[in-house]
Amino acid sequence: MKPQTTNPNFDFFRELNGREMMHWIGTPCFVKEVSKKDEDRVTIVTIDGYTYDEIRSNDLESMDPTEMALFV
Repeated sequence: MKPQTTNPNFDFFRELNGREMMHWIGTPCFVKEVSKKDEDRVTIVTIDGYTYDEIRSNDLESMDPTEMALFV
């Protein structure tokens, strides 16, 4: 599970584009796509622009936008 970096001009909120904000081990993220092989696995994008593949969907929790104050 090696993260892939994205564009240095990455804008988390623009990329979020209406998707549900989640957090994975405390890191704000959103689900980019669901695995075609296993619906329990997803690809996520974190607030710092890293992409992680094959994350268990059960490891993600919904995040209230007000919680973002901790990260800005």
